[in-house]
Amino acid sequence: MPITVTNLTCVYGAGTPFEVTALRDVSVTVENGSFVGILGRTGCGKSTLIQIMAGLLTPTAGTVMLDGQDIHARRYDRSILRRKVGIVFQYPECQLFETTVEKDVAFGLKHSGLSAAEKQARVRWALETVGFSFEKIHDQPPMGLSGGEKRRVAIAGVLATRPEYLILDEPIAGLYEAGELGSYVANLYQNGVFLSEAMLSGRTAAQRETLFRPASYRQMLRNAQVHDRDGDLRDGENSVTPGILH
Repeated sequence: MPITVTNLTCVYGAGTPFEVTALRDVSVTVENGSFVGILGRTGCGKSTLIQIMAGLLTPTAGTVMLDGQDIHARRYDRSILRRKVGIVFQYPECQLFETTVEKDVAFGLKHSGLSAAEKQARVRWALETVGFSFEKIHDQPPMGLSGGEKRRVAIAGVLATRPEYLILDEPIAGLYEAGELGSYVANLYQNGVFLSEAMLSGRTAAQRETLFRPASYRQMLRNAQVHDRDGDLRDGENSVTPGILH
């Protein structure tokens, strides 16, 4: 079943002089078998949206339905959410902490119930998916890698857990082969959300793209603008309607 966001509103600092509305009445659906790119400038609300979709933030109003269940309901089992949804944050290399690459990528499998051999197979697969040779990289210290290599190791750590849904918050910004890596991930995951400020990097990965306009334009997204794989602008099906993102 799809991930369905309905009439989502998020207000930071409500009732204080610093009150900011990050999302207002936003609705979006990620259908099964789709990898959606959400594009927009800094501060338009992309990261707030995906953090709510991943259950890391609670919305002021609205719902997020995952496989027919409201993930913010009081009795919802969050362990289901953690198994099904993987999220790669912006600058994910900041999350690296283990002594070797193999240990770092395997960390998310610690309580998976897999055998040592199965864990290593997962780690090998994840590292090779993002373009590494397992034999050459597995015993290296993460802190000794280049910035782009650290980024790829961090992405591999999320891939190793094999989530059903994958959410990426500009994880390939600044990578030399960003388009190629984005395409690998998009081909691997048929259920996903990809955030980007850059139209080009988003387009290489996403099957469908939704353009968020910043709130400074004060425009209602009555029909979100979506690009197909050929780059032609068209009215979006299952896109953000209506809403203002800050």
